[in-house]
Order: sequence, then structure tokens, then C-alpha cells
Amino acid sequence: MTARQYGYTARTGPVQIHYSDPTEVLAQVVGGEILLSGSTRFRVETPDSRLRVKVGILFVREQGTTSGLVTDLGATLYMGEEETDRSGYLGGKVIANDILRDAAGNLIHQSAPLAIPEDVGLEGWSQELVTAADSLIGIFTTQNGTGGVAGASGRWILQARWQPDGQRLHDEDWDYVVRNCKILLLGSTINLPIVIG
Repeated sequence: MTARQYGYTARTGPVQIHYSDPTEVLAQVVGGEILLSGSTRFRVETPDSRLRVKVGILFVREQGTTSGLVTDLGATLYMGEEETDRSGYLGGKVIANDILRDAAGNLIHQSAPLAIPEDVGLEGWSQELVTAADSLIGIFTTQNGTGGVAGASGRWILQARWQPDGQRLHDEDWDYVVRNCKILLLGSTINLPIVIG
């Protein structure tokens, strides 16, 4: 019998939990003296309203590097809920609601995205969300430094975790969730090389 990932169906472990695989690289950043920036979009599928999903964006430093603050990379994030247009016109997804909140609980709008990480010393952002929307959309922007300060070098990665919200799903429902929970990079990976002026 082939071993399955922990929590793959209701009978394989005490917890139903599914992780995104593979992790998506949002941006490759090399700190530089001349400011470069880039932006990309991503989607997190939410095929069942009984789920909660944890979305995380983490900065993973280049091996052996410790210099530069992640807050100097000027990264921002907007997240919204998407609904699928079933009217017969376009059939695409439409951003319907803002969903992201900052550490103080204030709602974040697309016109003023959240600066991440929110505090010096942090090297990422994550939040657990419960939604009845068809999917979540994220808009991520970063730089290779701010205000003439060379930022850290490494990769911004996106990952997600799905699990039932306070209940156990039937085996067939959980198998459906595992097949359909995924993250999609909708734009190109951002590459910000070092440029010395």
C-alpha cells in the first residue's frame, strides 16, 4: 500500500489538512543601490465554503546572507474575494470584496495595499481566512530596496494551507477539496537583479 500525505482523506489521520504543493515563487530579489520594483497577481482557490485557508507570503533569504531588512524591500499586498461570473457574458472571475485586515483590524483596500511585513524583524506575512467566495485574489508588489537602502536578497514565496473550519468533512468531500485546492501565479515571477549606480 502506498503511503499518502498526512490528512489526505478523513481516514488517514486525526486532522484533515492540505498544503499547497509546490510552493510558488512570487519574486526573486537581489538588494541593489538603484531602485527596481515589480508586481504580480496570484489566486488561491477555495472550492468549499466549509474551509478555512491560511495564506502565507514568506521571505526566504539567500543561503549564507543575513544583511538587509525585509521591511526595506517595500513589499505590499492586497487580497480580495473573487466570484465567478455565471451570467453567460464572460465567465471570468470578478473581484467582489476586500478581505485583508492589518494587525489593528483595519480593512485593507486595493488603493492602499498593506505593507508587509508589518514590523521590523518580521520576515513574512500570513493570515487565516474563512470565505464563501469562489477564490481569493492577491496583488503582490516588491522592490530591491527603499530610499537608497539596499534590501535583503532572497525569494518571496507564496504558500497556502486548507482545512475544515470546525468540522470534519465526509471522505468524498475531502477528496474533492484536495483535488481542487491550489494556488496559481497569474503573472510572471518578479526578478529584481542587483544594479549598482
